[in-house]
Amino acid sequence: MSTASLPTVLLTDPDSADLYALIRQEHSKLPLRTLAEIPSQGECDVWLGAPESVIELLEHGLRPRWVQLTWAGVTPMLAPHVPRGYQLTRASGVFGASMLEYVLHHMLAHAWKPADYPFAQSRFNWQPASTSRLAGKRVLIAGLGSIGVHIAAGLAALGMCVSGIQRMPRAVAGVQRVASLEDLLPMAAQADYVINVLPDTAQTRDLFDTPFFTALPANAVFINIGRGNAVVDQALVHALEQGQLAGAVLDVFRKEPLPPSHQFWITPNLVLTPHIAGPTDAAAMIDFFLCNLRKYQAGQPLDGQVGFERGY
Repeated sequence: MSTASLPTVLLTDPDSADLYALIRQEHSKLPLRTLAEIPSQGECDVWLGAPESVIELLEHGLRPRWVQLTWAGVTPMLAPHVPRGYQLTRASGVFGASMLEYVLHHMLAHAWKPADYPFAQSRFNWQPASTSRLAGKRVLIAGLGSIGVHIAAGLAALGMCVSGIQRMPRAVAGVQRVASLEDLLPMAAQADYVINVLPDTAQTRDLFDTPFFTALPANAVFINIGRGNAVVDQALVHALEQGQLAGAVLDVFRKEPLPPSHQFWITPNLVLTPHIAGPTDAAAMIDFFLCNLRKYQAGQPLDGQVGFERGY
């Protein structure tokens, strides 16, 4: 990267030591600031961090030219009270590998039933469980952004029949059919697994409701790693209690942490994880950021560009 006219980068998170060290390894001359060195207005054109810390600085009157989030999601940045007037990019392509691993773990657990064996082993009981393979199974991925495309490629490589839902359908490698949200129910009716990675928009809120869960085959598994408000909680609880689907896995929720009083905790055939499907890979994040920084310097379009009016 050229050192000419290097922008000053502000790491907005209180704990940003890992990011600082990784940037220094790759670019020793890049001007860096942390919250320990509170910048003056106009000193730092480029910010890197999570929405919470970015919003706090914006509300204190500081204004960047470009904000690179360390999140894939951007919902907090779209709130009406949050100032705008800068380029905003999300972490695109950073979380695909970890979220594919998460999905595969739970799909394999459902297919191979490894939880059945520790109890049998403790009883010296040779009891093979009924298992199935993933190859040939039908999976519907709702949301074919960078994460959904990465998941689709991995599942297709295992021999799964992958279809997808997208706001504006287009051909995607490894995906046999891509349709719009209007086709969600008929496509879900043919799926063994449905994986939600859709962003939070007006069109996706409460999308997975009673008609959706009623449409699913009884052997289907629903996995939500997108947004918690895409699921109508009581509709999922009822569907699982009535056996309308085989199981569900939720990593995201309307309110986090999930309140102890929520019925999800005791719903049958429901696996809950505390928003851990996409842990931040600091090295991958910095690789992505520095690539975008080179584009920023060159005046080129940035990867992961967010449209405020579009909502993602």
